[in-house]
Amino acid sequence: MGGAILIGSRATASITGASFNKNRASTGGAVYASKDISITETVFEGNDAKWGGAVFASKKLTLKNSSLKNNNVASAGGALYLQGGADINKTNFIENTADRNGGAIYIKKGDSNITECEFTKNGIQAIFIDHDDNGITKISDTK
Repeated sequence: MGGAILIGSRATASITGASFNKNRASTGGAVYASKDISITETVFEGNDAKWGGAVFASKKLTLKNSSLKNNNVASAGGALYLQGGADINKTNFIENTADRNGGAIYIKKGDSNITECEFTKNGIQAIFIDHDDNGITKISDTK
């Protein structure tokens, strides 16, 4: 879990200005977070996993001003696999792929807001919403 970083359930994490390239794990190619996490101005490129090519978040993810490119999964969530909802703002998703669902993002649980993002050539369904907790996903000002 977490090819570069594993964030445990008692930790808090904030990542700013980082770059994660060509990491690999079964879950969360670059980052696996068991607690709320904030990521800003970060690049994820060429990461690989079964679930969550770049990031697997079991709690809330806040993602701003970042880029996720060429991340890949064998199952769901080419770039992101979300189990606790998310606030995603001004982030680019480019050519991420999933063999099953959510070329860029797979949303399993929680309320999510996706605002001012851009999705380009992200394989099967750029965003796959599969709420099993009656969560709400709002998408606005996004291409």
